[in-house]
Order: sequence, then C-alpha cells, then structure tokens
Amino acid sequence: MQGRVPDKEGLQRTKTARPVRRLRRTQEERSRETRRKLVEAAICVVQESGYANLTISKVAQRARLSNGAVQHHFSSREVLVLAVLESLYDVPEIPLAERVSGKLTVRERINSFIDFLWRIYGRPEYLVFWDIAFGSRSDALLRQKLQDYQRDIRQLIRKQLAASFADMDLTPDGADKVCSASIGCLHGFALQAAFDGDCRRVDLDQVKKIACDQIHKYARIK
Repeated sequence: MQGRVPDKEGLQRTKTARPVRRLRRTQEERSRETRRKLVEAAICVVQESGYANLTISKVAQRARLSNGAVQHHFSSREVLVLAVLESLYDVPEIPLAERVSGKLTVRERINSFIDFLWRIYGRPEYLVFWDIAFGSRSDALLRQKLQDYQRDIRQLIRKQLAASFADMDLTPDGADKVCSASIGCLHGFALQAAFDGDCRRVDLDQVKKIACDQIHKYARIK
C-alpha cells in the first residue's frame, strides 16, 4: 500500500513546525552582559562586606568569572567603581523634562520630580554610594572623581528641572536651591531607611511641599 501523499495544508504544517534558529548574540552584546554582571557582583560585595573589601578577586568569585575576565572589562578597581556609580544613577537614561513638563500643575510636576529622585536615592543599592564615598576618603584621585561625578549628576538634574518649569521661567539659582534642598532631604531619608526599613510617605510629601513652595518663590511666572 502506497503511503498517502500529504495535502497542501499538511505540507504547510510541516514547514511551520520546523524549529526557529536562535540568533547568536554579538560580541558587543556578550561584552555588555558580562560588564553588567560584574557591576552587579561589585555592588553585592560592597553591600555584604563593605567597600574596604571590594577586590577584583571577590568580584570575580561573586560573578563566577576569572580575575582575567574582570580585568579585561575593568582595568582597575577604580574603573570598576566608576561603572558602579553609573549604574546607581539612571538620570541620563530618563529625560526628566519630558516626563514632568507640559500641562501639568506645579504640584503635579513636583510630585513627579521627587518621586523620580526617590526611585534613585531610595533604592537599597544606593547606600553603596555612601560606602564608597566614605571608604575612599584616603584615595585623593578617586575622591575627586566621585566629587566630579556627583557634581555632573546634580547639574544634569538641575538642568532638567529648570527645563520642566520653563513656562514659569524658573531662575538658575532657584533650580539650584530646589535641587539642593530636595536631594539633601532624600539623602537623609535614604540613610534613615537603612535603619528603619523605609521612608514614610508623609516625609516625601513634606519634601514635595517644600519644593513646591520654592518653585513659587524663585520662578518668574509668565
């Protein structure tokens, strides 16, 4: 008996049943993934053992990679530390002005601004920054780079805040005062949360009220 010849529908099913080949990742993608893994490992090491115990060997062990793999991507501990800082600050990746400008009220924009900052400073990982900052006090070169990086981040946040209140002509001095007061409060809440467990909503609301009052004080409403 001759086998039955499959009809067109059967042939189509046979064709579609073939497994799809997975595209291989590029070298750049693999390198980016390895760097991400190493940065996350470094954060874990600092969280668990402190900045003083951050070594290439411990990071490699945590990431389950060789010391050579770490040094291939990060030539020194200092370079790795700077990469950790970049991962802690997502500001360059999120255009704040586009998120909070438009037809929103002053309070709505301030609420978005403070909530955005708290998503940075309120993360448990952000405490790693303080550990690095305090632990690197005897390293003049790294301390200077930390200060430069922190200054650049603040300038970026201040610039984005001013842009989000362009319709009110917020003065540069005003934007600086709003940022300094807001970030200073959130820094304190982040440290407090490390001991108390979390920042209370009423605390954030108070920061929002202060920032809102400052906007009205320093803006030249058109």
